[in-house]
Amino acid sequence: MSSLSKGAASTDVSREAVLNQLGRILASPSFQRSEATARLLRHIVEEKIAGRANGLKEYILGADGLGKGSSFDPRIDPIVRAEGSRLRRRLEKYYVAEGKDDPVVILLPKGSYLPTFKNRPTPSNSPDARQQLDSQILQLALRITTVFLLVIVALGFWRFQ
Repeated sequence: MSSLSKGAASTDVSREAVLNQLGRILASPSFQRSEATARLLRHIVEEKIAGRANGLKEYILGADGLGKGSSFDPRIDPIVRAEGSRLRRRLEKYYVAEGKDDPVVILLPKGSYLPTFKNRPTPSNSPDARQQLDSQILQLALRITTVFLLVIVALGFWRFQ
């Protein structure tokens, strides 16, 4: 698996993992109902992955990302800011409900059109986490048993002296 270029993500998330996550999000009902928001998300993620994050400016997003063409003027048409705000809200709602167990999180920080990608921590009920917890419980039980046996032996010696 290839990793994203330096500075392209908050954590080391593979290009394939980000594209898989993008597909999951775009296939979700909440994003299928909003063509413009889905189009903006696809554009900013693909541009960042392609190493063109410096092109994620309001004019380019409106002209290319939202298909407004070269006559687009962000000073007159607030569509990019409006869709950016909608996108942030939809992503938040998606990760609370449909995407709560997704392995990768795509975020769009407020005040920016530059997405970040993060791997989600392993859930506490995963097999690895359960195995680690079982091991810790076993170690604790062994320590308690050892202390208990030492106390019994010490009481035995003390009583028979």
